[in-house]
Amino acid sequence: MMYYFDEQEERGGKQIRLILKTKEEVLGQIVLRLDEPDIAEIGMLLLNTPDKTAWASLLLQRAALHALLHEKKFLKIESAHMAPFEGVYQKEGFVKVAPSFFLKGLHPLESLMDLDHAARALGFVWEGPQMALEKVREETDEVALELAQSPYNIAALEAELGDLIFSTFSLGDFLGYEVSQVVLKGARKFASRMDAMRRVADENGAQSFKGQDAKTLLAWWAEARVRASAEASL
Repeated sequence: MMYYFDEQEERGGKQIRLILKTKEEVLGQIVLRLDEPDIAEIGMLLLNTPDKTAWASLLLQRAALHALLHEKKFLKIESAHMAPFEGVYQKEGFVKVAPSFFLKGLHPLESLMDLDHAARALGFVWEGPQMALEKVREETDEVALELAQSPYNIAALEAELGDLIFSTFSLGDFLGYEVSQVVLKGARKFASRMDAMRRVADENGAQSFKGQDAKTLLAWWAEARVRASAEASL
């Protein structure tokens, strides 16, 4: 099934309605309220078929992305919208912090940056960008070594991936970028490209990406990049 998101701003941009749909029907929708300074709130979550919890996950993930793009720190769900999706909320990282609502933190990368800043304060500073970049390459090589194992060690690979992520963010921070903004821009770009790729697939008569060979997927991705770039420049 090939799905799309129809995104509509309401109340002067203080609310976003996200509609999950196919060409034939609406699958579900979610309303995201942006009134509070640091918190985005789910105002409504509806599914045409309530037992399709995968659709609820897709809507919650899209809502979290928009909350991040609006620089919110938390995503909140009031008790009125809990049932029958409590299990989905927990799966998507929400925590029940009171009897009346769930809360999800939206900046898990901040702790990494806090550690990087603390290391700098203790005198652990890169001599230059090339030194920081070399660390990224070193960690990439470590990931490659773990992947070369058959079977690879899941815990060891996870640890090396964490080191790679940290070193990449440390490079961005050293260069003066606000790392959260870099991540947000990357998320925005990837989301627009995925939407474009779904349209390309649909135009080619495909109901999903499953079963497509690598050559086809790469061709669709290349076309999606061109379209997304053109749309972004409008």
